[in-house]
Amino acid sequence: MNILVWDTSSTDGVVALGVSQGKTFQCLESMTLSVLASRAEGLLWAIDTLLTRRGMTLQELDLLGVGLGPGSFTGIRIGVTTAKIFARFGGMPLVGVSSLEVLLRPACLPHQVARVAVPACRGEFFVGSWDGEYYDECLSTSQDGATAFKMSGDVLGQVCYEQFMHGKKEAIRPRYLRASHAEIKRGIVC
Repeated sequence: MNILVWDTSSTDGVVALGVSQGKTFQCLESMTLSVLASRAEGLLWAIDTLLTRRGMTLQELDLLGVGLGPGSFTGIRIGVTTAKIFARFGGMPLVGVSSLEVLLRPACLPHQVARVAVPACRGEFFVGSWDGEYYDECLSTSQDGATAFKMSGDVLGQVCYEQFMHGKKEAIRPRYLRASHAEIKRGIVC
C-alpha cells in the first residue's frame, strides 16, 4: 500500500511518502516544510517532488493522511483542503489525525506521563497530554512540564496508517481549540 501523509499545522511542516509493511508504515522519504513562506506552494512542491523522485503519480497512492491541528489556522486549512481535494479526485481513502498526538507519540508509553506544547500565539500554547493511558489536548497559558518534539514523517505516517487499519474514521475537519483572530475581532465568537 502506497501512503502519502502531511502536516502543515506548524512552521515545521512535513510531507512523507511510504509503504505499509504488515502493521507498520515504512517511510521511503520525507521532507520538512518551511511553511513561513507560502504554505500552499511549499506543500504542493513537496508532494510533487516526493512522487517524482519515486517515479510515482497520485493515481498510484492507496491512502492519504493529514494532520488536523491544532496549530496555524492558515496552515491547517491548506493541509486539510489539499488532502480532501486529492482524496476526492483520486478516489482514495483519507485519514486525519491530531497533530499534537503525532508529536507526542514517541513518548506515549504505558504508565508514563508526557506533555507537548506548541506555541499558539497570544501567550498561549496548544498542549497535548498523555497520562499513561489516555490522550487529551487543550489550550493553555502554560507549557510547564512539556517536552519539545519535532514533527516526524515516520511517526505521522505510522499514526495515520494505524487509524486506517483500525477503521477509525475521524471527521476530516480542522481541530481548532480557539477562535481565530478574525472571528474575535469581528465579535463572531467570544
